[in-house]
Amino acid sequence: MDRETILKVSEFVQHLGSELGLPQLTIATGVVYFHKFYSNRVRKEKEDIKWVAVTCLFLAGKVEETPKKLHEVIIVSYRIKYEMYDRQLSTKSKKFQELKELILGNELLILQKLGFNLKIDHPYPYLIEYLQKLNAMSDGKFAQFSWNYVNDSWIRTTMCLTYEPQIVAAAAIYVASRVLERPLDVDNWYEMFNIEFDRVKEASAVMSSMIRGPADQEVRRSPPTKPPNRNRSPGERDSRRRSGSRDDRKRSRVDNEADRSNKRARRE
Repeated sequence: MDRETILKVSEFVQHLGSELGLPQLTIATGVVYFHKFYSNRVRKEKEDIKWVAVTCLFLAGKVEETPKKLHEVIIVSYRIKYEMYDRQLSTKSKKFQELKELILGNELLILQKLGFNLKIDHPYPYLIEYLQKLNAMSDGKFAQFSWNYVNDSWIRTTMCLTYEPQIVAAAAIYVASRVLERPLDVDNWYEMFNIEFDRVKEASAVMSSMIRGPADQEVRRSPPTKPPNRNRSPGERDSRRRSGSRDDRKRSRVDNEADRSNKRARRE
């Protein structure tokens, strides 16, 4: 799949996820599913890849425990895809039923292609951790640049297929440091995270070449700090909810710190 198509589909999923009120983590999971589905797969002649992308986002919502009703996903997707903002697709229409069957059929194909392995390890939690350990969270512009590079590379390119999330997070910090000409205070900082610097440099070169436009072109939605779900059973999820208050408080502190960084970045 060519770069322009990947970019258009990624932006479509980002727009759709935002309209549905989905967290950035869920949107990212949906995009990664899409990239994985089309890796080593030839696109069929009549296959509409945007409806495949819709299915990936629908599935991601369930996996990340932020589900949306199928009828809502279909109606919003149809409005965005065909730019029909003046009227809504009827749930009783033939087109709605066709799209419902299409998405449910796509879902099974995606599950089979992914081998029912829905666990996605994102770079966002690693980025937050690295920025904190490097005392860089207080630098709003630096943090925002790093977040934008992670978002762009993870969602708008296929780097999620070739690089580990830890490498992507470290590469984003490295690129932001070079673009802003702000050296990191810690020498050999990558050793703190047990990361090979050659791998970071390689990923940063790919990141710089694949991402279109400067990282501060717009202040994009900051990535969440909540790690992806681990496909737990309902019983395990209930247990996790009862015992997870300490983690929730920790994530809340990080979220507040990220929000303050965003505000400083906007003022700059």
